[in-house]
Amino acid sequence: MDWKQIIQKHSRKILNRISMDLMLEAYLTHESSLMDVEDLPQTVEPVWILGKKYSTIIDLQQIRSDVQSRLWFTYRKGFIQIGNSNFTSDRGWGCMLRCGQMVIGQALIFLHLG
Repeated sequence: MDWKQIIQKHSRKILNRISMDLMLEAYLTHESSLMDVEDLPQTVEPVWILGKKYSTIIDLQQIRSDVQSRLWFTYRKGFIQIGNSNFTSDRGWGCMLRCGQMVIGQALIFLHLG
């Protein structure tokens, strides 16, 4: 293996590691220091958000506004260990809790506020 191949091999590993670290950061905190949120792709297919139809070509700002107005429950980390476990975050098991909380929250908003 020549130097060029060695450098390419290790560069790929390093970039993959950095990419995975950034993805994990975003996954755990729903924050990302280096990754910008990509905009919605423009498509002729409609986008549906809780029964409301949008066009990414015409309604992009309304889509952003609608999504930002929704309840958003994210993963948590850094809390005291749960029982005898080593869990200090809800990574890997918190997604069902978060989804359930968001559904119940949205239902309560709809029920009480319309």
